[in-house]
Amino acid sequence: MGIVYSYILEIEDSFYLKENRTMMSWKDAKPQLKTLFEDKCNSLHSFELFVCPYPPIEKKGVPASDDQIQVVIIKLEKSDGPPEGTRPNLHFIQPEWIRPAFTDACDKNPEIIPLMICLMMNATQCKDVVMDACEALDPLSGLAVSGEVRVSECAMKVESADDMIKKIDDVIEMFQLI
Repeated sequence: MGIVYSYILEIEDSFYLKENRTMMSWKDAKPQLKTLFEDKCNSLHSFELFVCPYPPIEKKGVPASDDQIQVVIIKLEKSDGPPEGTRPNLHFIQPEWIRPAFTDACDKNPEIIPLMICLMMNATQCKDVVMDACEALDPLSGLAVSGEVRVSECAMKVESADDMIKKIDDVIEMFQLI
């Protein structure tokens, strides 16, 4: 821990990013993450990974395998713009009578939560949407207008693609034990 006593702001010209979100199994994502981590063509601005550490349909007593765990890879590449396309509209639980029913169903049947997480992750997929950088770097932009948004996020320092994959494997394993 420490105390911040000064900071420097540097202004950067506005720019556009092209976003591509693809859902796949963790098994299929691993080689792609290695390629993204190395970024030989230097067109990549950044990438993110959404991970559901639970298999969508759990089989009692059977540990989840890498092809059951679902992830979404979000690639943000530099673009000359202009903005084009939009992210999927994720306001599918907006009406006030649907949200309580959804919450009630999850409360009464918690075993459906992994399936619901995977379905919602699947709904975030989009191909080649160009946005200004501020919007593109906010993965949940637009969700706040649909009501209260709660998010949990984990960031970790990684030294290499293999280190990143090992750490994510460790997180998935920890969730499987829980």
